[in-house]
Amino acid sequence: MDPDRNPETPAGRRRLFLIAVRDYPDEGDDFRAGIDAQITAASTWWADKDALGDRAFSIDAAAKIHSREDLDDFIRDTGLRRAGAGDVLVVHLTGHGERGQSGTHRLIMPGGDPRRPDRDAYPTGDLISAALSSDAGQVLIIVNACYAKAVQADVLRVAQDLPRHRREHATLAVIATVDADDRPRDREFATLLDRVHAQLCTTAGIAAEHLTLEEFLTELTRAALQDPGQPLAVPHRVWETWRTRYPMRSLPNPGYRPPADLAGPQRRQVAADATELDYWLDRASGRPDHDPGWYFTGRADLNRATARFLTGDGGVLIVTGSAGSGKSAVIARAVTLSDPDVLARPRYARAAQAAPPGTLPPPGAVDVALLARNTDSVDLLTRLVTALGEQPRPAPDHGDPGQHLREQITEIISARFAGTGRPVTVVVDGLDEATRPTRLVADLLGPLARLATPAGVHLVRLLVGVRSSTPHHALPAAEFDTLLDLLQRATAAPPGNVLRTDTDGVYDDLATYAETLLAAGDGPYAGDDEAVRAARTETAAVIAARVQPSFLDTRLAAGHLRGRLTRQPLDDPAWLASLTDATIGQLRLDLRDNATDDYPVAHLTGVLRAAAFALGAGIPWADIWPAMTEAVLDTTLPDADGLIGHVLSGRLGGYLVSDVEDGRTVYRLVHERLAEVLRQDLLPHRQVEGA
Repeated sequence: MDPDRNPETPAGRRRLFLIAVRDYPDEGDDFRAGIDAQITAASTWWADKDALGDRAFSIDAAAKIHSREDLDDFIRDTGLRRAGAGDVLVVHLTGHGERGQSGTHRLIMPGGDPRRPDRDAYPTGDLISAALSSDAGQVLIIVNACYAKAVQADVLRVAQDLPRHRREHATLAVIATVDADDRPRDREFATLLDRVHAQLCTTAGIAAEHLTLEEFLTELTRAALQDPGQPLAVPHRVWETWRTRYPMRSLPNPGYRPPADLAGPQRRQVAADATELDYWLDRASGRPDHDPGWYFTGRADLNRATARFLTGDGGVLIVTGSAGSGKSAVIARAVTLSDPDVLARPRYARAAQAAPPGTLPPPGAVDVALLARNTDSVDLLTRLVTALGEQPRPAPDHGDPGQHLREQITEIISARFAGTGRPVTVVVDGLDEATRPTRLVADLLGPLARLATPAGVHLVRLLVGVRSSTPHHALPAAEFDTLLDLLQRATAAPPGNVLRTDTDGVYDDLATYAETLLAAGDGPYAGDDEAVRAARTETAAVIAARVQPSFLDTRLAAGHLRGRLTRQPLDDPAWLASLTDATIGQLRLDLRDNATDDYPVAHLTGVLRAAAFALGAGIPWADIWPAMTEAVLDTTLPDADGLIGHVLSGRLGGYLVSDVEDGRTVYRLVHERLAEVLRQDLLPHRQVEGA
């Protein structure tokens, strides 16, 4: 876990102080409604227990503030000045304000004499001082009043009087919603908070539990300028301490979704994070997006060979096949079903119990599981060191960083073997998706395979997944065959240790997979009626015969049918052609079925194509995905965010997986084959729309 993104701080109270000065003699209905909207918006953001859980704040709301004495009583009665070091405070202040002749800011009191603000108005700096001078470890003050930024002079005076340790060690910030010569409009800041709340739950994609001040202000600015015809006031930072550059517990992220804690500590060390564990579970289960079922029930011979290898004395096992033929499923099944903590969960325990004899790897068989997608050799070497439980040592100034990391890995693995007497199991999937696969073979996989004792005993058990073309077919994937050949030679893998997932015998497994997918859910193929079972079996057989050896295309075809209201006629030429067209055909059907007048096929395709061109872990939403989509389509979209949301919320969302990179949620195609299809110049609109 990144300490900067998820800081560990002392436990204390989270308190939201809602100070709304109202009941002015001349206030109208719009002003009262605006105050109510602010209270609702702030309460939703900071105090919604259902959404925030233990990040929710308790509310201290001022009942009636008519005089200076009332506000002083509120400060005293709530203990604002006496907040403890572990407390987190958010002070939301709204009401009429003015700037005095001395430049200080004052809150107008409803019960005061408008001719004597010097006596009856409340010095805003006194309220700010009460919060900043407390011992609370984190304080955020939001001033939403006329001439709000005029509080800057008061804040600077208060800050100068704070002790040095308070300025250096507390996380303190003050925000003004309007400038020193401006007045907020009714409902303006409430509208802004609501917009930002919605952004953080969708387009912003910030994955952390809490926001930095910079992230909060950036999203406020983006929301304020959302409608160029009617811009809202952009809030101002008034003052802050340096610690606001880190996530603040005073700014809970409403878009945060805690990862499923599926594995125990041992497995969490193997997988880089919960997102990576989700990768293995998705591939191992063969489940569509948001579906907890377990559908891969065949592949017994391949699974048995893999399990046997994982109980052996080391060496190399290569799992290979054409795109979509289930390489990752075989590998990921071994990774997932060797984790005792995952097996403790009922749905995975059921999968293990139903497994044919000899197909389960022993618990704890896999030590490290790495994904090679979009990584280079130094990246993967670094991740391997970390996954083995060590910190990468700094490389010498003029040395080869890869060699330096290999030496450290050799030391770690040798020490482990000396202590346990068994080889360390390393899994690397998606070799062909690395940035430079051949370098990865030379820099990492070959050296790992050659690690041995002086007596020739292997120190590593290496399991690698790599794409290759189907035997006896045309050779559009010759580059992958060259990579497979290089991998075999570099690791000295014997022919018997190369498992293919695309042999002629795959038909039965595909048919079983399709039938199981069709039976799930509430679609027209679910149920135990004899006629339903017969239709399911016959449909699955047609799918398997047309798409073999692709599990990816089987999943897409069956997923499309089980979402229908009626069964698919098996003699429909268009449907049969879509199966023959494999991935392209299924994508065409789903694009057609999800298109609307507002979101036509071409635009839906553009969203997916933009994700296909993304590097790294995927494409972030925010401003990037809309801009990429418009660039791919070479047009300006009237509602790019709505278009992306339409894709993610429907069946097309199943073509994408989410990940986290640099603290942001990113999206990529669920399979590299889909990305390849969408990146091809010949596919885009004409080929996809041509159904």
